[in-house]
Amino acid sequence: TDNAGPTVVNVSLPNGDKVQEGEMVTSALRDVVVSFSEEMLTMGDGTNYYNRLHAVDNVANWTLLRDGVEVTGAIESVTFGMNASQTLAQNTVDENGNPVEEINDGVLANGTNRWEAVVTFAEGYELNDGNYSLVCSAMVQDIARNAIYSQGYAVDGSGAGFDGRDWSLDFSVVRLNQALGFEYGDAF
Repeated sequence: TDNAGPTVVNVSLPNGDKVQEGEMVTSALRDVVVSFSEEMLTMGDGTNYYNRLHAVDNVANWTLLRDGVEVTGAIESVTFGMNASQTLAQNTVDENGNPVEEINDGVLANGTNRWEAVVTFAEGYELNDGNYSLVCSAMVQDIARNAIYSQGYAVDGSGAGFDGRDWSLDFSVVRLNQALGFEYGDAF
């Protein structure tokens, strides 16, 4: 029986570079890849209210803060699955349709063997210079319905513990290099 909640394993840029807590990223971003320790609930066909509410691919369960203020509408979509970034990385082209080798030949293009949420920022909300926090709500659950970062059964034995907590990553962007994204390479 699965009683422990999922965790975030790592966060990657489209070129496969990892992003650590408090790190400075030197490229503007259109996408980030958040890897989880296990399979998560998804919205599926959207008819199951419980799944929608707790789905990792429900944009309402994600928040982007810039300099401590929520950026409403910044998250366009979240795509989730095993190796979700792989096809995106393999097919990234620039505005002229040419392959972007830094992404096409990167770690993500080979597959990570991880459950991944590809968080895509809306056009006009690409991450340029600033201090950011990306937050995944404690509402998100794995397929066994354990909340993210929950510790399993309640101490008193009364059932599953819903003691999950939000996950967040604080980082800064100082654009020194080309922008990174799966859709158009460095086109934004």
